[in-house]
Amino acid sequence: MAPAAQRALAGLTQGIQPASGGQGRLYALQAAADAVNAYIRSTQVNFSIRFEVDERSGLMVALIRNVDTGEVLKQIPSETLLNSAARVRQASGIFADLAT
Repeated sequence: MAPAAQRALAGLTQGIQPASGGQGRLYALQAAADAVNAYIRSTQVNFSIRFEVDERSGLMVALIRNVDTGEVLKQIPSETLLNSAARVRQASGIFADLAT
């Protein structure tokens, strides 16, 4: 990636915190993901990178796809990690409910 593109992406994502702090952070994270997606759409060549927020875990997910076929070439983090993070998030909510 060109240095200018790296600086642009760094500027878009600077200061983003994990979405664990409630809906406000989730919306801010999604807005940042949308901005990065728009930038990448304007510069893509033969693959696309789509950023999404996994609502179950609150984590940012990057999907790298082949533009011609639509095939997902890579997902970061993996589905296994997203499932684990979602279970941890759910369990922490259960423990918080028990403590109150």
